[in-house]
Amino acid sequence: MDRDTYLKKVQAIRVAKETAMDKVEVIEEKLKSTETERGRLDEELNWLQKKYSNMEKELDTVNNDLSKAQDMMHYAEERVSECDTEIQNLQRRIQMLELQLERSDEALSVKKTEEVTNQEKLKEAELRATNAERTVTKLEEDLEKMEVSLNEEKDKYNQLIKDLDDAYNDVALY
Repeated sequence: MDRDTYLKKVQAIRVAKETAMDKVEVIEEKLKSTETERGRLDEELNWLQKKYSNMEKELDTVNNDLSKAQDMMHYAEERVSECDTEIQNLQRRIQMLELQLERSDEALSVKKTEEVTNQEKLKEAELRATNAERTVTKLEEDLEKMEVSLNEEKDKYNQLIKDLDDAYNDVALY
């Protein structure tokens, strides 16, 4: 080998070495940068894993709360259904009571009408009774007068009979 070739080769090796060294520096820088990035990514990954863990716990809590809420909603729906049934029963009872009240009002109205009629009849009967009592009193007074008159007439008759007997006896004796 000749020297020029050797020198060229050495020079080429040096250039290759420098190029390799530059590449190594670039790669080392990239490595450092990558390691720094990896550290940052590891930290971010840890943070995200913690956040994921916390979110899983929150999700479990939310799912538990949702389950409780669904149970409460189911209970509330059952209670609403029971209340609706009770309200329907109460409405039917109210309708029946209103009907009974209406019938009672009608019966009361009839009874009031009958009472008014009976009061009128009672007043008429009392008036007739009062008139009858006056008539009876008048008739009793007339009867007493007639009895007195009858007794007077009987006395007059008896006196007349006695006078006739006396006159007959007087005539028969002569």
